[in-house]
Amino acid sequence: FQAEDGIRDFCLSRGLGDVYKRQSHIFEEAFLWIASETKKEQDGVYITEKTWKAIAYGSPFCINGDNGSLDYLKSMGYKTFSDFWDETYDQDSDINKIKKITNIVKNICDKSIEDINLLYQDMMPILKHNQKVMLENNQHDNLIMDLTKQNG
Repeated sequence: FQAEDGIRDFCLSRGLGDVYKRQSHIFEEAFLWIASETKKEQDGVYITEKTWKAIAYGSPFCINGDNGSLDYLKSMGYKTFSDFWDETYDQDSDINKIKKITNIVKNICDKSIEDINLLYQDMMPILKHNQKVMLENNQHDNLIMDLTKQNG
């Protein structure tokens, strides 16, 4: 999969441009990012760099993590991909969650490259919105600095 619109080459302030360029090959070769988040035993949602990187790189994603992860992101102003696939996995048991995410992957794999590129273009407003929200959210400043240091 090759993005043709430049969103994944998007140079951001606060040092993100270099991080994008150094790790972008991972995201340029895949359409969908599956974040396998750390599950915690107590109540609540735990989102890590595994999900934030997908947002930063402008990649569609699914989260295999705590129930309610997508709702948590939405509460922070992010948009997800319920117009494109079934996101009820976010409330399912671990096994059913993995089965539903697997079905999402299978459905994408059944598409032609042309159809995947069209799907990506249809998702572009969500991807750009999420990057904008991330940049405006000071909570991510430490992550951005850490990504810059790791790849510096």
